[in-house]
Parts: sequence; structure tokens; C-alpha cells
Amino acid sequence: MDLKQKFIKDDAKQMRVKCKFDDAFIDDLLELPYTAGMEIMVQIGRHSHKLPEKNHWPQQVAGVVKGDVPFFFVLEYVRNVGEHAVFVDMLEIECDMYLDYINNKKVLK
Repeated sequence: MDLKQKFIKDDAKQMRVKCKFDDAFIDDLLELPYTAGMEIMVQIGRHSHKLPEKNHWPQQVAGVVKGDVPFFFVLEYVRNVGEHAVFVDMLEIECDMYLDYINNKKVLK
């Protein structure tokens, strides 16, 4: 009895993350430790396509980089209907403010 070989097609186009970053956002990201900046970029890659669309209105979403000392942050972005998100700013926030974002369901999970 012969078994048919199965494989998973690797389509690089489907795995590409599409979003844009403002220069100020990149500057803020470069000021962070390397591992924190990379974790934030990974979270953006996982969630940028799920962010709400709202024409010409900046929105915010919070996240956390887990570690010995957690780093809580908020990302400001604009995502017009049918377009990719443009990340414009990033700020460090306190844990209490992060909990407010959780209550409002505006966090990267």
C-alpha cells in the first residue's frame, strides 16, 4: 500500500506583513533594547491586519513585552478602510494604563 506524499506549500506572499512606519516611530523603536524592539515588531506582524479601520482617525492599541521587568507600551496608528496600517508613534505607559486598554479591548493579544 503506497501513501501519497503530502507537503505544505510555502507561499512567501501570504506571509509578508504589510504596514508602514513613520520616521518618529522608527526613532522611538531604535531607542529600545534590541529584544524589546524585536518583540514589538513581532506583535505588530501578528496583529496589524486585524486592527480596526477608521478613515483618517488616529487610533491606539497597547501591548506588553514580557520579561523580568515588563515593558508596557501604546502604539498610535492610522488605518483607513481597505489600506494597511501606518504606525506613527509609540509611548511607554504604566501598568494601570495598560489595564485600562485591556478593559476597553484595545490590546495586542
